[in-house]
Amino acid sequence: MTSRILFAAAGATFIAALAASNLMTAGSATAAPPADREEIETIVREYLLEHPEVIFEAVERYSARESERARAIAEGEIRNTLPTLLSGDTGHVMGADVADTEVLVVEFYDYHCSFCRNAVDMVMDLSEQKGVRVVLQELPVITQRSQEVAIASLSVTDPAAFKKFHRALFDISGPITDQALASAARKAGLKPADLQNTMTDKALRQPLEQKLNLSFDMAASFGIDGTPAFIIASPDGKFVRLISGMDEYAIKQAVDDAKRS
Repeated sequence: MTSRILFAAAGATFIAALAASNLMTAGSATAAPPADREEIETIVREYLLEHPEVIFEAVERYSARESERARAIAEGEIRNTLPTLLSGDTGHVMGADVADTEVLVVEFYDYHCSFCRNAVDMVMDLSEQKGVRVVLQELPVITQRSQEVAIASLSVTDPAAFKKFHRALFDISGPITDQALASAARKAGLKPADLQNTMTDKALRQPLEQKLNLSFDMAASFGIDGTPAFIIASPDGKFVRLISGMDEYAIKQAVDDAKRS
């Protein structure tokens, strides 16, 4: 609330200055005398004091316009990156094959993100729908440990084992320690020693770090700086929607809209 008030105050100063400037130069190429300037500034000030809602309306309209501009830029970047996203080469894939894909759902997530944990059931259900291809993109931004868990996750190449591992990791409450990671691996039928080896062996770890860096680069180009974030798109790019946060209704509605596009 405080930042909104400060923003509005700055907006008021700008509006007053702009109004005074416009009034002084209307019909004349020369600036108004100091006395006229003071009179104009007094009029503007009195108007803003009598109608303070104008300040917030102007700020909110500007904010909405900037949000729309950022959204349009992000969706353009997503369209340019659709082939990579659709391939799933930089993440994990669940659901339809590329040839059968009607809707692409991409989630950027962190295993230490509670909102991502809340999204697991919905994402799994979407992957079971006919024609829906889900691509899971690691975006470990919450803790340093998140990056280690992401590397372990990326090392799992078997789709069935990954799905179990993914679920088991999100079933963990609190920090994902080595012990918790090993327990999740065993639940998925994986060998904890293999995961640990991948996390510590430079030769095995390097290609996974490259995947992770690509995921970070894509997220940055889309304006994504937190988790979860969802992209819902038609394969041809005619429909693209970027949704920040866990909004189940908006996500499911976007999937339906993409199917109809």
